[in-house]
This record gives sequence, C-alpha cells and structure tokens, in this order.
Amino acid sequence: EKGASHTWPVQSRGAYRIWRIKQTGLNSNKHKYLACSGIEFYGQLFLTKFDPLAGVSNRPQCEKMMKSLKFLHKAKFQQNNDKNGVVYYVGTRGGRSNWVNPGARKWIVTDGSSLMRDSQPAYALCGRISVRCVTQPLENSWMKVDFKNLYIVPTHYSLRHYISWDTEALRNWILEASFDGHSWQTLRAHRNDTQLNHKGAVATWELRAKGAKYRCFRIRQIGVNSNKHYYLSCSGFEIYGDIYQIAYANPKKAISQSGQPGGEQNSEPFDASLTGQVPWDNEPVNSGGKGSGAPGSKGTSGATPQDSGADEESQDMALLREMARQEKQRLIHHLSAGNGYPFYYTKDFDECGILHFLGTDWRTAPWKNPAEMGVVTVTSSRLGKDSLPATAICGRGVGRCVCMAEKNNWFMIDFRNLYIRVTHYTLRHYDSWDTECLRNWVIEGSIDGERWLVLRQHQNDQALNYKGQAYTWALHDYGCAFRRLRIKQTGPNNNNHYFLACSGFECYGTLYKEDNTDIEGNFTKAYNEQQKMKQLSLVRFWQMLSAGQAGVYHFTYSEDFDENGILYFLGSQGGQKGWKNPALTDEVAVCSSALVKDSTEISYFVGRDTVRLVTKPEDNAWMQVDFKDKLIQPSYYTLKHYLSWDTECLRNWILQASNDGIHWVTVKKHEEDSALSEKGASHTWPVQSRGAYRIWRIKQTGLNSNKHKYLACSGIEFYGQLFLTKFDPLAGVSNRPQCEKMMKSLKFLHKAKFQQNNDKNGVVYYVGTRGGRSNWVNPGARKWIVTDGSSLMRDSQPAYALCGRISVRCVTQPLENSWMKVDFKNLYIVPTHYSLRHYISWD
Repeated sequence: EKGASHTWPVQSRGAYRIWRIKQTGLNSNKHKYLACSGIEFYGQLFLTKFDPLAGVSNRPQCEKMMKSLKFLHKAKFQQNNDKNGVVYYVGTRGGRSNWVNPGARKWIVTDGSSLMRDSQPAYALCGRISVRCVTQPLENSWMKVDFKNLYIVPTHYSLRHYISWDTEALRNWILEASFDGHSWQTLRAHRNDTQLNHKGAVATWELRAKGAKYRCFRIRQIGVNSNKHYYLSCSGFEIYGDIYQIAYANPKKAISQSGQPGGEQNSEPFDASLTGQVPWDNEPVNSGGKGSGAPGSKGTSGATPQDSGADEESQDMALLREMARQEKQRLIHHLSAGNGYPFYYTKDFDECGILHFLGTDWRTAPWKNPAEMGVVTVTSSRLGKDSLPATAICGRGVGRCVCMAEKNNWFMIDFRNLYIRVTHYTLRHYDSWDTECLRNWVIEGSIDGERWLVLRQHQNDQALNYKGQAYTWALHDYGCAFRRLRIKQTGPNNNNHYFLACSGFECYGTLYKEDNTDIEGNFTKAYNEQQKMKQLSLVRFWQMLSAGQAGVYHFTYSEDFDENGILYFLGSQGGQKGWKNPALTDEVAVCSSALVKDSTEISYFVGRDTVRLVTKPEDNAWMQVDFKDKLIQPSYYTLKHYLSWDTECLRNWILQASNDGIHWVTVKKHEEDSALSEKGASHTWPVQSRGAYRIWRIKQTGLNSNKHKYLACSGIEFYGQLFLTKFDPLAGVSNRPQCEKMMKSLKFLHKAKFQQNNDKNGVVYYVGTRGGRSNWVNPGARKWIVTDGSSLMRDSQPAYALCGRISVRCVTQPLENSWMKVDFKNLYIVPTHYSLRHYISWD
C-alpha cells in the first residue's frame, strides 16, 4: 500500500561506497515505474582515512612538496564579488598593485575542454565582469584553473554565469580539485542546482576540504544545463581558503611587509614566484632611466602613480629572472643527484612538454627551437627538396617538413646528455595538404642509436587527417629512459605514398641526467626483455600451429625479405631453427604454370636465394603458394626478380587469393608497375585484403618489361595476419556424431614408413599382400580398395590401375577439375607421404 515500508536482511561480502536499487521487471501494476520515497541502511559504517594524494603518480615527490608548503595568506569569504578571494589576491599581487586579470597574465593558468568560436578566452574565468565564455555543447565539458605555485585549502568557491542569456545556466556539475593537475578528487557535486538563474548571476558554495591542499580546480559538467543543452557557460571563478606556497628561498625575505624588520606576521609577504610567472610572460618592461614608467611617458621628472607602479613591476621582473635562474640551478642539482623531473601532458603542444622546457632554457628565457639552439640534435632520412630542415619538427609552427617518398623514412631526436622516460608523445601533420598523413609507423627509443626499443606500433592509425592537425598518444612504461627517440614509417601514408610528413614533435615523461648510472642497465634489461618476449611469442605461436590449435599472429614488415615475414616464420619454425625452404618441409605447397627447361624448381618461389625461376612465355602465366591449413590476411607482400637479366621484369600482373583453388579473388592489380627493374631487385607493396585466404598466386596479365610473356620471379614474402585454424578432420561430414564415435573406436594396425620411390612399404602394397602374408595382387582389381575417376578415356586402363605397380595408360578425358580417387574402405590412415607415377604413353 502507499507509504508502506519494509526491511530486508542483507549479506554483503564487502564494504562499498555507492549503493543503488535497480528494477529488473514490472511493478505490481505491470508497469515499469520505479516508485520509492525512502531508503535507510543498517550495519557497519567505515570511515576511510582521507588521502588528498590518492592517485598521484609521483607520490614521494608530492608528499615531500606538501610537507614543505608554508602558510601565505587567509582568503576569507564575506559576500559574492568581494575582494577577499584567492584569484583577486593573485591579480593584485598580494594587494600591492592594481587589479589585472591573472589569467591573462598567465599568473594563473586557465583552460577549457573546447570553447565556442565566439567565446572569450578561458582566462575570462579569472575576470571580474560577466562576458561570453562558453564551451561547445559536448558532454563532460570542463573549465580549469591552475594556481601553479600556490596551494589552497578551500572553504568556499563562487561561479558567475555568462553575459549572453539568462538560460544555458549550470545545473549539473561537479567541482574537482587536484594536487598535481592529473589525479582529481570531487569536492562538491551539484544536481539540479538552480542558484545561477540569470545572466551575470553569482553564487557561492561552501566546501569541506578536510585540510587538503590543492593547486588545480576544475568545473566539470555532468548533465544538461537549464536549457537542456551541454553548453558550459561560466565567466567567473573565485575560491576562498588558506593559501600556501612552496618554501623557496625568497630574495625579499629580509624586507618586512609591515616595515618592521623581524616583526611577527600572521602571513608571509607576497612572493612573486608564486604566480609561476617568468619575465617573458608579459610584454617587455622598459627598465631604463627617467620616463621608463607608463607607456607613452615623455620623461617627466615627477613620479606619477603609474611611474611608481611600472618601477615596481620592473623590479618584480628582475626578481623573477633571478628566481628563474635559481630554480634552474636547483633543478640541475636535483637531476645530478640521480633524481627525475616529471612533465605532464595536458593538451597538444601545450607549454608542459620537454622540448618546450628545453627551448626556454629550463624556463629562464623566451622560447626558441631547441634543435636550432643545439640543445637537441635532429637527424632524418632524406628530405624533399622543398622541405624545411629536419629541425623544424622541434618547432612550434606548422610548416612543410617532409621526407622523400622512400620506404622506412624516419626522424630522430637526440637529447644528448638528457634521458627521457617517456609517457606521451605528440605529432603534428605538415601544412601542405590534408593528404600524405601518417598511417603506419612506430615510435622507438634508444640509448646508443643501435638497439631500438619499440614503444608503440601504429597500424592504419587514422588520428591525423588534415594539415596542421596534432594528436597525442600515451606510451607503455618500459621502466627505462631513452636518450634518442625515433619516428619510423613502416608503411604507406593515407595517400598510399611513402612520404613521411611531420612538422611537429613533443614528448612528456620524466627527465633524467646522464649521471644516473641505472639508465644503461634499465634500458638493456627492457630491450632484452622485449626481444625475448617477441621470440617467445613466435615460439608459442609455432607450438600452437604444430598442435593444430586456433590462433592469430601479426607479422610486421620492416624491410624487403627481412626475418619478420610469414614464410620466414614457417621456414625457421618460429625462429627456433635455422631457416629452411618451407616448401621442402611441407609447411606450404607451391606450383606454377609450365616452367622453361633451364629454370630452377618452383620451390624457390618461397625461398630466400636469387635464382633463375621463370615460366614459359604463355598467356596468364602464374606462380602459387598454398598455406594448407593456415590462412593469411596480408598487409604487405614482397616479390624478387630473377637472377638472369635486368630485363623480363614484371610489369602487368595481379595478386589473387582463394580458399579452394577454384574461385579466385583479385586482391591487388598492377598495371605498368616498374618497381622491379634489375636482376635480384625486390619491392614491397601494401595490400588491402578484406578477408583471410589459404592460397595466393601472382598471375601475369600483360607483357613484361621486355615485351615478352615470361613470368620471372625468384621470391615472395607476406606480412600481416596469419590465422591458425583448428584442424577438423570431420569438417563437412553429415553424420558427425556417428563418425566421431567411430573415430574414437579405431585401433592401430600398422606403420607404413616411406624409404624410397617404388619401395614395398606403402599402404597400397600392404593391402595388396594382405599385410605381407601373401603374394602381391592389385588390391584395386580385387576391390579391396575402391578406385574411381571423373571420366576416363576410352583407351585408358580401368581406374584400379592407380593401385598397380607398373606404368600403363591410365588417363581421364581432357576436362577441367578431373580427378582420380582411392577408398581404403575400412582402413583409416594418418598420412606422412604419398607417391604418384606418370602414365606410359608420353613424356
């Protein structure tokens, strides 16, 4: 009945923070309404110890920093729009100057998820007036303020609605805080909060921080606004509470703010370094003699308030320069002691990256390209004639920096005496075209420039799509640092070319100096582990293949006929043994149209040697490889021209695939392709296959480079995915249960071991001698073995001649897909070899 209540016992195996009831069927009225007006819990309540550093990656460093913070000022809330908040405190330099927007001066760093084009910049969040500051209408939009060197124990915070409309006001959002700018904790959640209800409206909320100190604060929208949209509209942020600063040595320490040296104070003098400002953040301040104060001054002798303010700002700039130099020296000492310094990614090409840091001389000078300064060294494969120098990839602008259209292009950055334990990296496409974007590449790390550790492999990565676009990727932590980082192209770009177009690179992670003796050892350990894991994965995959198990493995192309291909894998048994031609070990089967008399045998088609392998000059000449019980879906394939001449090179052909040898799919078509131009030359082409196939062949569709029909090719290799299909000897049988039962009941009878052609060890001979107990008779003629053929010629011997011991005329009619068959009736064979004999009539 309405208002009824009930209590149920609960057996919970653990303690949890969030609890919910979820309806799983219809209610008492056969509807889906969930009607409930109250809930209560009984049991154990656990109070967890609050951890303000929960989730930070560099916890020991953060704990040390937190302990070193000293109290600076108390910002106490009185009323909305008062002048007591932390933002106002920073904007007036601790009350010592007139107000300026600290976000515009970069004393506070502001940011937003994605602002509208007609929005004011994100620093409007630190302003004192209502303006149009609004994000795009996307879920989980956010705005953030970072107080840099200030840490706050918040007690209240205020927000101001924008100026454009009374609607689009915040209704569902959370305030999050962070000590390091990366791990966030929710301070307050708002659900259908209606306090902001007209343009320019201001509201303030109380916070309970439990004594925790935070540097960054973020407004994140978790639902629709008052107009049922996802615009985040906010043109003002203020926060109140106790302000703390990092305990830097203060050059002004001897100066008492009250004018009483040595007097006790409730708060420290405002330290200019707290804004994190460096001298180049603002326009240059003229520090000359008279008249160097207010802009437009003509050298009047009277000191105006503007003059004294400019003098004070000039002094502050000098102070900041000195503090920046001191900070650099402290950091050098910190790194020289074997410690690391972290750089965290916030957005593409922000000012938080390592190359930006080096370009500002460790934040002591205006930014310059660190490669042009000689701080890092950039090298590359051959650049295009109209390309910018390779150093442009360390720049901040968008330009035309592109390698020539060659395979395995690369850019490498050498950090010289610094080492990076990289966590993220950013690339920017060049400015010439929306095409030629990277699709297939790896980023590698090295210490010596010889051993390279693959940090991330990109295959058909479509993140970059237009000129000037940037994108950032996270990297796996291998537990080691690198002196060199390299971008290496492993396949064609999105225009199916081999141009490597890149006009920007940035990286993030932990910076170390070479004094750290563990760097070399950690790298060697990680490199050896990666090589070991690669080899173990190949061995394991080979074991799966040998056991008839299902599986898949991707083989990545590096260079023509390297040791990464599928045929090399099969020939080396997963790298466990020296390579042997896989056609000779029965891993694959090869065949072709008719070969010329002086050609090597067709098995060399899957070999590694350059030989004379060439078909007769016939229409539609072909060479084929059958992977038997394996399927491949290639991403690249390689061909090698034969040994005899520079001519007779392939020009017009197709790559085809099939699963039955009858129905063929054309996967790639070549017309007047001149990639092969001399004897022994090889080339690799990208392949876009929509499926995996067992049989692959190249089929000539036109004349070769010498206007002949010879198909000359002495090698093929495939890269891509190799699928192991689980072998099923009963695939396709109609009475499977009965066959499975019969298979289980079979018992071993005899082992027929091959020794040589025409020996007497085979199964047919065993049946024809009744297991060696009588003289030989043709078992097909006695019907102990049933033989058959598709359609025999009139002058042919019967099909049972197939089981005979002498050569006779046994031949079908000249029809496609002709066949001959033997049925051992109640005998079942696990075959290892089979032999055929040609008929007696003709060679």
